[in-house]
Amino acid sequence: MNSRNISDEERQQIFDRGVFKTIVRKDPVYEEHDVTVIALESVGTKYIHGLVCHKDDSGKVEPNYWIGSYDKKTVKVFDGQRWDLVDQSRIYATQRREHITKRNDTERQILYECERKAREECYAQMAKWDLENPRPKDPLDSLDST
Repeated sequence: MNSRNISDEERQQIFDRGVFKTIVRKDPVYEEHDVTVIALESVGTKYIHGLVCHKDDSGKVEPNYWIGSYDKKTVKVFDGQRWDLVDQSRIYATQRREHITKRNDTERQILYECERKAREECYAQMAKWDLENPRPKDPLDSLDST
C-alpha cells in the first residue's frame, strides 16, 4: 500500500461524497488481515485509492489526512463501511496475540523443566564421578607453621 498526504479541503470533499469501500489485505509480516475503511477517491486500472477512515471514541467516522492506494490484485474490496470486519479483525488479532503469548509461556516452562532435569542428571553424574575420582591432596595443607 502506498499513501500520500492531502489538504483539509481535499479531505473534506472526498469524505462528503459518502462513497465508502472496505479493503481487506493480508499482512505478509504478521499473517493477519488488515481491514481498512476508505472514502473512495478513485479506481484505476491497477489501484484503488481512498481516504483512510477510522472511528473516534464516540463511534463517529472520521477521515485521516492521507490517501491510501491499494493494489487490486492483492486486496479484497467490499462495498460500504464494514466495521463488522474491522471488529472481527481486531478480535482475531487480540486472540492471536494471547495465543502466541500463552504458547511462548508454555514453551518456556517446558524448556525450564527440561533444563532442571538435565541439571539434576548432571549433578548426580558429577557426584558419582567425584566419588570415583577424588581430588588430589594439597601438600601445603599438612605444613605446620613455626
